[in-house]
Amino acid sequence: MHNTMKNFFLYTLICFLTLSCTTVLEGSYTWDEFIQERSANGDFFFAEATAPDGSVSFGSSNDSQWGANNMATRHCSENSGKICRITQTKALPRKGKLLGVF
Repeated sequence: MHNTMKNFFLYTLICFLTLSCTTVLEGSYTWDEFIQERSANGDFFFAEATAPDGSVSFGSSNDSQWGANNMATRHCSENSGKICRITQTKALPRKGKLLGVF
């Protein structure tokens, strides 16, 4: 029981931290406009999710492609009420050292 609670807590913490570094912008953007806007604010990872009806949502993250994918699919599913799929991803190269480590 203790290990289950510990694992649940760690999973929740990891998900929260990852989602806290993701962004979804409201409004009408093209893929390139979205990348330009979010990369100017420090994001490196981008995703596009498409619903069965053709509606599209974008997500971005400054720490992982998974975070960008998750944000895009979640936003898309919430808006369309359907299961969405990732239709496009992009990762920009990092410039310089991240926090002086990488």
